[in-house]
Amino acid sequence: TSARLFATGAGEGHLPSFFALYHSTKQTPIPSLIFSCLLSLAMIMFGNAFELVNYFSQALWLSIAACVFGLIWMRHTKPDVPRPIKVNILIPWIFLIVCLLLVLIPSFYEPLNLAINILITISGIPFYFLCVKWKNKPQYYRSISKSIERFCQILFNAVFIDEAKEN
Repeated sequence: TSARLFATGAGEGHLPSFFALYHSTKQTPIPSLIFSCLLSLAMIMFGNAFELVNYFSQALWLSIAACVFGLIWMRHTKPDVPRPIKVNILIPWIFLIVCLLLVLIPSFYEPLNLAINILITISGIPFYFLCVKWKNKPQYYRSISKSIERFCQILFNAVFIDEAKEN
């Protein structure tokens, strides 16, 4: 799942473009899978698998809580915006409280986990500025990115998903 999230993020321009490459016949995001695997291996080397599961599950619920809070915020600040689905506002509030409980209750027993999750989340800020906010990237950055992209296309028989649909 995380590999597809990386591929989607790359397709939206939030990560380098080579993460958006998919195998031409199997539709698998190979570069993103390899990156996810290497990232997981690096994390396991510095801890155990149970800690890794705890970090990611707590980070997941923290992210979901942020999304639900965004939904509630939008419902209050922009009530007239058309929405495909509109539920009673009580449901997102209950869900937000449950998400926060799933994050905060374990934090009383292991506060370091919450601190690490916040640091992991904040560590994405430099990538945002590097890959999304920075529009006038220098030629060497674009050249390196294109070289990695071409290398991945050849090595993994990979294409961008739009190219695969056309074939």
